[in-house]
Amino acid sequence: MLEPALVGWLENTLKISAYWLKRPNNNNCVVFRRLSPGMIDANMATPNINQDLYRFSLYHTDADTGLYLANQLTQALHDFSGVIGAPPDVVCMQSASLSGGIDHLPDESGYRFERDFIISY
Repeated sequence: MLEPALVGWLENTLKISAYWLKRPNNNNCVVFRRLSPGMIDANMATPNINQDLYRFSLYHTDADTGLYLANQLTQALHDFSGVIGAPPDVVCMQSASLSGGIDHLPDESGYRFERDFIISY
């Protein structure tokens, strides 16, 4: 599965806690979720390649640090291709490409920076 591999990759790359689906009571973290399963052409579906749209929400109490981490995520993941994770959660990522993002005004828990990626794996 992609999700456990991404948790480890994100924590190693950004040096911040990473979570799938739900944000715990932690102000400084990254949370990701699958927005939509993608459709793969028949010749690509045969070898079990998936293509999904994922949203990465980076939460931080400091705007400059949060934006820096969001930019670091974008630079590391955009055009990435390779193996991520550690056994038993190893996944071969075919490609990842940035498809959008938004920076939110602060609320009571801090700042939120969102980046969307289309990931083929």
